[in-house]
Amino acid sequence: MKSLFFLIVPVLFGIMLSCTEEVIVKSVEAKYKEFDASILSVDADDEDVDPDSLLTIEQLRTKYMYHKTYDKYLDIAEDGRLIFSMSEEEWLSTGLPKSYYDAIIQSFSSFNHRFADIKDNAERNRIKEALQEGKTNYSKKWSERYAKVKHLIKD
Repeated sequence: MKSLFFLIVPVLFGIMLSCTEEVIVKSVEAKYKEFDASILSVDADDEDVDPDSLLTIEQLRTKYMYHKTYDKYLDIAEDGRLIFSMSEEEWLSTGLPKSYYDAIIQSFSSFNHRFADIKDNAERNRIKEALQEGKTNYSKKWSERYAKVKHLIKD
């Protein structure tokens, strides 16, 4: 009976450790995905959720380079479509990940597809005005936030 106990305990301990390692790996992967999601957020009021003081210099540089580039190349067409006027090659030359570019293009494509389905002109105009106002507010907010940290970032 004792030999069975000494056989089962190490096996159970090994299983417990391997499960713990898997949980740790998944937790770390989730944190990286969470960081990617916070970078891709276009919510200009997310300072409380993602305070810059908790980011490394490289994360801060990536975050602000992303938002600076996004703001500069985001256009709203006369008909209300969203346009990202930077090519993929130009994007990659900034050092930002291709996945971020792909996410922007996919997001704009999805929006434009839904927007095209709206037939009511009053609704389309309301959305266009909201987009213009949102872009203006976004630009202002990110310019203010960038001014606070640009001395830390070499871009």
